[in-house]
Amino acid sequence: MPDGAAMPGPLGAPALHPGAPPLSIIVTGWNVGPYIAGALQSALDARIAGAEIVLVDDGSSDETWAAAEASMRRNPDRARWVPLRLAANTPGGVGAAANLGLEEATGRHVAFLDGDDWLDPAVLPLALARLERAGADMLFTDCLDFVAPQGRLAPYPDARLWAEAEAAPDLTARRRALLRFAPMPWRKLYRRDFLEREGIRFPVGDFFFEDNVHHWDAVLAARSIALLNRPLHMHRVGAPGQTIGGRGRKFLAIFHHHALIADILQRRALCETHAPEFAEWLVRHLWWALERIDPGGLYALWDAARPCVAAHAPAALDEALRRSGLPPRACVLIAAILSGDRAGFVPLFMQAMLGR
Repeated sequence: MPDGAAMPGPLGAPALHPGAPPLSIIVTGWNVGPYIAGALQSALDARIAGAEIVLVDDGSSDETWAAAEASMRRNPDRARWVPLRLAANTPGGVGAAANLGLEEATGRHVAFLDGDDWLDPAVLPLALARLERAGADMLFTDCLDFVAPQGRLAPYPDARLWAEAEAAPDLTARRRALLRFAPMPWRKLYRRDFLEREGIRFPVGDFFFEDNVHHWDAVLAARSIALLNRPLHMHRVGAPGQTIGGRGRKFLAIFHHHALIADILQRRALCETHAPEFAEWLVRHLWWALERIDPGGLYALWDAARPCVAAHAPAALDEALRRSGLPPRACVLIAAILSGDRAGFVPLFMQAMLGR
């Protein structure tokens, strides 16, 4: 290959040139008009020289696009802007929009940002420098929840896992810790050539919570993973219209993602190595779904969960439940699902519903 030639992008992404931007920040949003300017400003204030901001408006019907255009007009030279406006909202969660942004990005490294969240601009340059210095495939940072109704910041529940991840003696041990971290892509930076080498994209379909599959795929594919135990990402929770909000059968999508994660483990020949983490993931997401399902979806949840349960060794599930730290009522409900006791599960579920 001649000097200065481009490196081809194997998934149809733009070729990577020697002078490519150091970082592409892919900002996705749907009806986030009140927040998008803050998200973009946080990325600009990081002052990454030569950075690229790929903005994907996923078919918003509010003022999102107008607010984003105003930000771009105010800051025409502070980043390389790649604005993409979709005519209609794509099915499911952020997957299709994020994948489109990645196809258009040209940076050597990639970060994702949800349009109603924001970054700590002082931490982003540190994270990029750590990733570049380590030469790792990806980097994990810490993050905080911004609980919108109360206007307060709260640590993620995985804060206790940092010591385990940092002390891991090898890659397998580090993966075991990181697979138990909250899966959001916004807490990570990736080498672009890693994502292309491994063909890592978000799953796309009429379902949500696609970050779970992306998380497992990236962690299991990475040949080296760097860490920066500093909060980079502030995740807004409790705002109206968020995917995670409300109740209903949309939360059963998590069991479809179980099948996709199982396929990843099978493809990478890591089923046995990470069986304990996968069993723990299922146990925790059983409770996650139980807390959010409406009573009319009770049997649908049972039918969706039971094939997932059957894919795990009973001893692994029992151990995962024992180690989960879930409240007693959760353990009783999950134990009924694990044992196949549908008749006993129904009254337990109804009793738990009354106690919400």
